Amino acid sequence: MRLALELIKSESDGDMLALIKKNADAVVGVGTGLAVTHAVWFRVVEVRPLI
Repeated sequence: MRLALELIKSESDGDMLALIKKNADAVVGVGTGLAVTHAVWFRVVEVRPLI
């Protein structure tokens, strides 16, 4: 599937980003969360097949 996306919002700080960083550290490994710099929300506006 190919998705066409529309940006809803982007955050470079806040509660959601802190949670994503915390979960990345827990699931992947300590320090991984440091690589996460933004939390971004999208709306799917179109779905198409690959072929």
